[in-house]
Amino acid sequence: MSQPLTDKVLLISRRFPPSTGGMETLAAQVVTALAPLTNLKSLTWGRSNAALPFVLVMFLVRGLVQIVTNRPDVIHSQDAVTAPLTWLLSKISNRPYTVMVHGLDLTYNKFMYQRLIPPFVRKADSVIANSHATAEIAMKLGIDADKIAVIPLAVISTADGAPTQTRQTNQLLTIGRLVKRKGVQWFIKQVLPELVKEFPDLKYHVVGTGPRAEQIAATVDRLNLQDNVILHGRISEAEKADLLASVPIFVMPNIPIQDDIEGFGLVAQEAALAEMTVLASNLEGIKTAVVDQKNGYLLEAENPEAYIKLITSLLRDPNPDFGRQAAVYTKKHFSIEAMGQQFSTVFGEAIESRASNV
Repeated sequence: MSQPLTDKVLLISRRFPPSTGGMETLAAQVVTALAPLTNLKSLTWGRSNAALPFVLVMFLVRGLVQIVTNRPDVIHSQDAVTAPLTWLLSKISNRPYTVMVHGLDLTYNKFMYQRLIPPFVRKADSVIANSHATAEIAMKLGIDADKIAVIPLAVISTADGAPTQTRQTNQLLTIGRLVKRKGVQWFIKQVLPELVKEFPDLKYHVVGTGPRAEQIAATVDRLNLQDNVILHGRISEAEKADLLASVPIFVMPNIPIQDDIEGFGLVAQEAALAEMTVLASNLEGIKTAVVDQKNGYLLEAENPEAYIKLITSLLRDPNPDFGRQAAVYTKKHFSIEAMGQQFSTVFGEAIESRASNV
């Protein structure tokens, strides 16, 4: 086991399991990654953020207790929203604080939010971005580039070895929250009709819920694609694993939406780890998660011809070897161990920097 680079870490996360979502998954991963390397204390909230004011007060009280009883060496906020709280705890304890940023927690376009949150991110000793795209946003908001470290998300396999199921033919899969930037409605309108002309039995599995769900269903009905699009809604982890093991092609057809970016794209890596062939739009944080022709293919966003051409080729001539190679690449470059070492290094540098400035 690696020796701790940082002795005591206090981690604060307002999004954590059993609540579900990308930020929750990441927060759990960070805790798992840091546990072998640090003396970690976590203050987490795993329910609705509708009670956020109460949660922040609870975090403040519990954080003060930790400062007195455990004396953390560094205080870490798992997203920008809690940066003011970690700043306050840092001031009280005279300890450095770090903030992880995800993209949307920086670009949320409300006047009071922008006046309150980014200034406390700028004051942090270190800022951890989940992708190069998020790091660019942070720099545009005036965060010192020397403070920013890019740490890609880790991906953890829940399966033992390679998928044992036979891949189904002529099937595609998308998993994600059904918001406009995910591009599901665009894909159904601009890409799927052309694919169905050549592959009438094609099935496009869409997993997830969100504000665009009704519009997506209406688009399916209007285009008479009811036999080709399966809207699963919310599913269990077992059902998700079954789809990842049985469907050959994963599609992440994101489109650019102002002030609403894809910070990373963890689900694309989960698909790659399951030996699927991943096709994703070449934009924003996805470019960090998917390395072209290594663990997936990057395509120009909003280019239906590019998607139609590549999917048609893959359906005609499947290449399972690519999926196996993608899984190996993903395991090597996006491991939980690598994430833990990188976080610990950032924490150690923040502590050293604060000590040298005293």
